Amino acid sequence: MGQGAKGRRGNRIAPLALKKTTRILFFILTILTKFPQERQQQILVDRQEDSTLDFGGNNENCETSKRQVDGIQIHVIGGQRSESLKSLLHQLDESNYDGWEIPVPIYIHLDGGSLPEVRTIVDKFQWTHGEKRVDKRRKNVGLRDMWLSSLGAAAKAAGENTLMIVFEDNMIVSSSYFQWILAAIHAYGKSTNCRNVNLMGFSLSPITADDLSTPPKPWNPKFSGVSSYAYLSAMPSSWGAAYWSDRWIEFSEFVDVRMKPPYYNLHAEKSVDKAQHNENLRLTPEELFIPKSRFNYVSNNWKRFMIDWMYARGLVMVYPNHPGEAGFASTKVLSEENGRKSSGTNLGVAELADSFDYDMGSILMPKYVDLPVVGLYLEPTNMALLAIRGNDFLNEVRGRCPTCDPLLKVWAKPESFPSQSLDGGFAFCAPDLYKMSSESRVSLESQPPKHTQKFLLYEPQYGGNNQLYAIVEAIKWADTLGRRLIIPPVLLPRVSEFSHEEWPVTQKILRLTEDNGRGLHPNLIEFQQWMELKIPVARVLRISRDAKFDKRASAMVNHISEITGATNIPIVDLQHLIPTKILHEDLVHLFSGCHDEVLAFDSMFHVNHHDKNGDWVDNFDVFVDIFRLSEKAQRAYNAVKRQLTEKLGQTQYACYHVRLGDFIPMCEELKEMKGNPSFQYWNEMLEQGHKCALTPDEVVMGVLSRSMPALLLSNDNPYVESRLEAASVASVSSKWVQDRLAEERPLGMNEAEFEVLTMLIEQQLCGEAEYALLNKFSTFSARIKAIKRGVGYEYWGVQAPVT
Repeated sequence: MGQGAKGRRGNRIAPLALKKTTRILFFILTILTKFPQERQQQILVDRQEDSTLDFGGNNENCETSKRQVDGIQIHVIGGQRSESLKSLLHQLDESNYDGWEIPVPIYIHLDGGSLPEVRTIVDKFQWTHGEKRVDKRRKNVGLRDMWLSSLGAAAKAAGENTLMIVFEDNMIVSSSYFQWILAAIHAYGKSTNCRNVNLMGFSLSPITADDLSTPPKPWNPKFSGVSSYAYLSAMPSSWGAAYWSDRWIEFSEFVDVRMKPPYYNLHAEKSVDKAQHNENLRLTPEELFIPKSRFNYVSNNWKRFMIDWMYARGLVMVYPNHPGEAGFASTKVLSEENGRKSSGTNLGVAELADSFDYDMGSILMPKYVDLPVVGLYLEPTNMALLAIRGNDFLNEVRGRCPTCDPLLKVWAKPESFPSQSLDGGFAFCAPDLYKMSSESRVSLESQPPKHTQKFLLYEPQYGGNNQLYAIVEAIKWADTLGRRLIIPPVLLPRVSEFSHEEWPVTQKILRLTEDNGRGLHPNLIEFQQWMELKIPVARVLRISRDAKFDKRASAMVNHISEITGATNIPIVDLQHLIPTKILHEDLVHLFSGCHDEVLAFDSMFHVNHHDKNGDWVDNFDVFVDIFRLSEKAQRAYNAVKRQLTEKLGQTQYACYHVRLGDFIPMCEELKEMKGNPSFQYWNEMLEQGHKCALTPDEVVMGVLSRSMPALLLSNDNPYVESRLEAASVASVSSKWVQDRLAEERPLGMNEAEFEVLTMLIEQQLCGEAEYALLNKFSTFSARIKAIKRGVGYEYWGVQAPVT
C-alpha cells in the first residue's frame, strides 16, 4: 500500500491555481498594474535563476567574459555654430576615457556651406584620444542627410561590432558620458554573443517628453514606475545617441528604400526648407503612418524614419535613469545663431549633470531581461508585446498597400517574412527575443531546412499521469502550430527516477482513434523513429515552472546529447511570457513565426491551451477520446477483466484508489504550509475536507460502507485484506492485477512498456467499475474520473454517507 503513490500511479498532484489572464498580449500589463516596480523586477529575477539564457546573453557566460567590441567612434555633425562646436569639442576631449584600452577616433562632419570660423575651429582642433577625421561636404545636404550618409558610410566601413556615438554641434556633454557608455557596454554589449539583437544602442540622455504627441508633453520615467538605473524604450534617441553599427547597417538598407517614391514624397518636402511639423504636407502614404505619431507629418527629419524602423521591428534603446532626471548629454535653446547666450532648455532634453558623485563602475546595472520597458508612446510594456505590435503593423501595411512589398522586404525581420508563417502574414517567434547580434545576419535562404516537415518536441516531466496529460497538451500545441509531434516515451515511476536501459515505445501501447470528435488531427512520430532522422535541436524553450513535489528532468535532451554528441543545447527561458492559460491565438502569435526545424520545450505540463473560442477542456477528458489501447494491449486487458469478474464473483464492483507512500510526507508538508499562497490550491482542498493521505482503518471503513466487491488500487496491505476477508468482502489489489497481467503479457513488450501497460489497465479497470472512490490530490485518480466520464465517483473525505 505504501508504494502506490511513488510507483506507476504517479506523483502528480492537481496543478497550482495561478491567477489566469485573458490574453498573452495583456499578460505583462496585468503584472505591471498589479505589482509595484520592485516586485515586478523580483518576479522576473526569481523566474530567471536557473535559466541558461537571458535576453542579454547566450550560453557563453557573459558576466565573466572579456569585452570584445571592435571599436567606439565619436561623430560630430555641424557647420553653422562655431562657439557651441568649439565648446563641445573641448568637452569631448576633456572627458574621462579610462577603462577603454584602444584609440577612440573622432569624425567631424561639416555640411556644405559651413561657416569659415567653423572650418578653422575644426582644422585647429587637437584630438588627444585617437585619430581625427574631417568630412567636409561640398554641397549643403541638410541635417537629415548628414546623419544618414555619415553614419551609413561609417557603419559600413566599421563592420558589425562598433559603437557610434553621435553629437550635433549645439550639444553639451558630461565629462562622465564615456563611463556611462562603458557601463552600458559591460552590462549589455560585451560582444555580439552578449548583445541582444533587438538592442539598437544607448542614449546619453533620458526621455523627458512624449515626443510623438502634438504638441509634445512632459514625461518622467516615474510615470511608468521605472525605478532602476536604466530602462528600455522603443523611442530612438537623438540628443547624444550611441548606435551599434550592425543595426545601423540594417537601418540604412531600409531607409534607402523608405525615402524613395512611392513611399516618400521628396518633391512635396522641397516646399519647406527645414524640419517642421506640417499636417498639410503629404509626405508619405497614410498606409505607412505610425499610429498616433506627429512624425508622420515631420519633414527633413531623420528620426521619423528611425521611429518607423524601430516600431515595426520591436527594437529598443537603453536609457539612463539617474537622480534628478539628469543626462550625460544635453543642449540649449540658443538666442542667437552662434549661441552666445542660453534662453532655457528644450522640452524633451534633460538637464546636464556634469559629474556624478559616485563611481560609474560601482553601479549595478540590471540584467537586460530585468530592465523596465516603455513603448514608443512611453507606456509600460514588454519586448514580446513590442514585437507583436510591430508584426501586426506590418501585416496591416501589407494588407492595405499592394505596392509595398519591396519596402516590407527590408522593413521586416528576415525570419518573420510572410512566406514562412502559418497565416501568410508576418509572424513573431518569442524565443527570437533572445537572439544575439552574432545570429542576426544569418540568411534563412542560405540554410534551407533539411526536411519539409517541422516538428514539436518536449521533455516529459514528473509522474506517469503527468506525462499522459502533457501528451494531449502537446498534441493541441502541435495541431495549432502545424507541426508533427514527436511523442516521447512514458517513463515510470517518474521521469527523474526512470532506470530501465530500454525505453518504452508509446505507440506499442496506445493507438490514436480515427475520429476523436475533438477537432484535433494528431500527426505523431515516435521519439526513437525521429532520432533516426538526425535533425539537430538548436534550443530548448523553458515555458513551465518547477513542480512543488518532484524534480525536473532532461531525459530527451540528455539522450539526444548522448546519441548525437551535441552538448550544451541552450535553454531559453520564456516563463515570464507564458501564462498558465494560453489562448489559441496567442500561441500562434508567440510561436508561429519560429523557423526551428524542431521546436523543443522543457515541458507541456503547467500550461493549458484554450481553443479558438477561449474554451478549455481537461486533457484527461481529451485523452479518453483520442487514445485507445493498442490491439495487443486490449487483448491483455480483456483477459485480466474477465479474470477480475470471476475472482469477485460478479460484474459489478467498486474501485478504491488509495495513496500512501510519498503522499504521507507530502500531505504533512501541506499542513505546515497552511496560509502559504503558493500552496493555496491544495490548502483549499484540505479545507473542503478532501483526504490527502489515508490510514488503513479509513480505507477499510470506506470499503465496508459500500458492501460491494472491491478493487483496491494500492499495493498489498495484509491488515486491510484481512479485515475485508473477515467481513466477507471479496477484494483484489494492484498486486493481483499485476500478477494476472504478467500471465497475459504481450510478446515483444519490454519491462518499461509493461509498467506503462499495467498503469493504464489498472486505470481502465477502475474506470469501468460501478463506483469509484478517488483521491482528489492525484492525477492517477483524475484520469480515472475522465474514463468514467464524470459519473459514478466520489473523493475520499467528502464522499456522501451510504444509507
